[in-house]
Amino acid sequence: MQYDDNSYAFLVNPFAGTDGTGSTYPGAQAPFGMIQVSPDNDLGVSGYRAYCHKIDSFGLTHVQGVGCDNSMDVPFMPVSGREIVSPVGDRRRYSATRRNTKGWAGYFETELPSCHVRLRQTADVHTAMCEISYENSNDAWMVINPSGSRNGVDDASFCIDYTKQLVTGYAVSGGFANNPHRYKLYYAYSFDTAFDSHLLYHGQEPSQDLQAQGKEIGAVIRFHTEGGAPCCVRMKVSISYVSVENALLNMRTEMPHFDFERARVQVQADWEKILHSIDVSGSTYAYRRVFYTSLYRLCQCPVIYNDVNGEYMGCDDVVHTVRPGHNIYVHFSLWDTYRSQAAALALLFPDVSSDMVESMLANAREEPEDCSGLPIWSFAHDDTGIMCGYPADPYIATAYAFGARNFEVSYAHKKMLQTAEFLMKSGPTGGAWWCLDEYKKYGYVPFDVDTAACSRTLEYCVADFSVAQLCKALGDDDNYRKYLARSQSWKHIFDSETRYIRPRMVDGSFMSPFDPAQEAGFMEGNAAQYTWMVPHNISGLVECLGGREEAVRRLDMLCETMLGIGGWWTQVPYCWVGNEPCMADVWEYNWMGAPYRTQDAVRTAIGLWDDTFQGMPGNDDSGTMSAWFIFAALGLYPMIPGVAGFTVSAPLFDRAVIHLHGGDVLITAENASYDNRYIEKMYIGGAESQALWIPFDSLQNGAALHFILSGEPNLTRATSTDNAPPSFDSDI
Repeated sequence: MQYDDNSYAFLVNPFAGTDGTGSTYPGAQAPFGMIQVSPDNDLGVSGYRAYCHKIDSFGLTHVQGVGCDNSMDVPFMPVSGREIVSPVGDRRRYSATRRNTKGWAGYFETELPSCHVRLRQTADVHTAMCEISYENSNDAWMVINPSGSRNGVDDASFCIDYTKQLVTGYAVSGGFANNPHRYKLYYAYSFDTAFDSHLLYHGQEPSQDLQAQGKEIGAVIRFHTEGGAPCCVRMKVSISYVSVENALLNMRTEMPHFDFERARVQVQADWEKILHSIDVSGSTYAYRRVFYTSLYRLCQCPVIYNDVNGEYMGCDDVVHTVRPGHNIYVHFSLWDTYRSQAAALALLFPDVSSDMVESMLANAREEPEDCSGLPIWSFAHDDTGIMCGYPADPYIATAYAFGARNFEVSYAHKKMLQTAEFLMKSGPTGGAWWCLDEYKKYGYVPFDVDTAACSRTLEYCVADFSVAQLCKALGDDDNYRKYLARSQSWKHIFDSETRYIRPRMVDGSFMSPFDPAQEAGFMEGNAAQYTWMVPHNISGLVECLGGREEAVRRLDMLCETMLGIGGWWTQVPYCWVGNEPCMADVWEYNWMGAPYRTQDAVRTAIGLWDDTFQGMPGNDDSGTMSAWFIFAALGLYPMIPGVAGFTVSAPLFDRAVIHLHGGDVLITAENASYDNRYIEKMYIGGAESQALWIPFDSLQNGAALHFILSGEPNLTRATSTDNAPPSFDSDI
């Protein structure tokens, strides 16, 4: 199997988003792979910037699209023709210019002319393989730096075995979002070429020791090659969070050979299976690249945490074993991913999504009862507690709604109810329903208690609604009514005078003076942006804003400018499409009798994506922005957390086939193009429809949607209140 224009893996551009704000990395990775071998040339969050024409080293771990420094563990660097010095203390000591850098799904290659080296990489779930071509076989070296993690290490070890051509050890690191928790990563490097000599460094001092332990250790190995002609060395590297023995087992199981092409073809097949979950055609080549790059990014994170034998390190720092045929996942950027990625993964890969939910439940089971909450933003086998709200609730409810149900639903139900009433952290340092008592007492989080009070209140309303939806699905009617009512608490911080969500104090007064473009009371946004974040009751919000006409006017003010690349837009009163609180705003015209405005705004937002190095309008946040693009390009968006259905806009492609477990959903669009952004007519199963909401149960066993698109808006289509998507209200 070869990469060609008919291969979706070849359409993937792993360099998209590596400049600007995307925070993506271009290296080789299998779908949801534990190991992510990728070049590092920047000490920022992803480790790589396309505008930098150097490479410092190649780290073994990275986290896709996030905003906090992390990982880049046990980096290596092939070198030749360079002075050999200690790599300890300076990740850029062996930095080299690069050229002819390219890659696609599961593959990366580059040349390092100042190191006289060419390198190719591919990967399986736990194991990566590198093929390194040295220009001079008399001077072929490999630098390995166990102390080189992005945030430093508390401890590390290194052991070299000449007989087996093997290097093993561990690195203890962490520090994600300044969290004190540490993880212990075990590694194993294996080579097909014998070692000639080595230098093992303790700090800057070299030795001939075969092993070392400490915070400042590194090594340089010379290969036993002769003749001065070019030579090729193949290297395999595996990781585990349990033991060196498991890292070696992962390697023997996944890559018992040194055949680079065999490994490359295997990961291509794995990615092709993922990418063929949706087949699209039409539009432009560039947008097809953006689409399949987005589908690729969707499946880079969360990552598998267990080894091939099922063992994984639990949140209690005890080794557990996952059920056969299942996986444990980590790195849940839940404040981001509940809004789009949760639905996308459940829709396309319900078994994977179910395991992800079960992984969150495992977090709770493995902690002592008094800190057994669900994770907020988990990194490795611990929760960091960053961001606000309780996003595990909408993530779980959304996954369940879209068909991912192979997890212990009764335990999820119990834990969601428990944490909604009692302040329970996720682990000793993790997150919780912070300010839960105040939220229950006042119906909102007061600004004089928490500086992100409005954001926290709105997120808790979403969490309450999500708890209500799971309760409803399980027949728990009393709690359904209770939490549906509590989900309307956003009304307590809606100021009828200014008609904005506005910070409110303990005494009931609203914060004054008030500027809707200021960040006070909000997290990563302002009142102008956050006022729209009531996805479960948009019709209720429209009523509070003064009715449909006034709501359209106000939303027009927000969407007058689409903010993306180039700034941190927390004090600008416009739609920051590249950040989560605003990402759904462009769809809300569908609730206001102005669906053509949604169609226009969504297509304008799509225009902020491209297949260049900048690529996307904000951090991808573990696939969140990528999932948004996938849905927007299909013309369907899962707007309401915990509710299985889609609000509608104009598809970008002539034809798309979504391969669901129950049957294919065929979406066709006449006259589809970027400019033809308006729906003239829509047909569901051959019958014309003006619905702006399509329930998932009408699609899950297969369906056909057909659109006729135009470059001019249809001002009368689907404007009735009967056409509006659902909203969920109750008297409180």
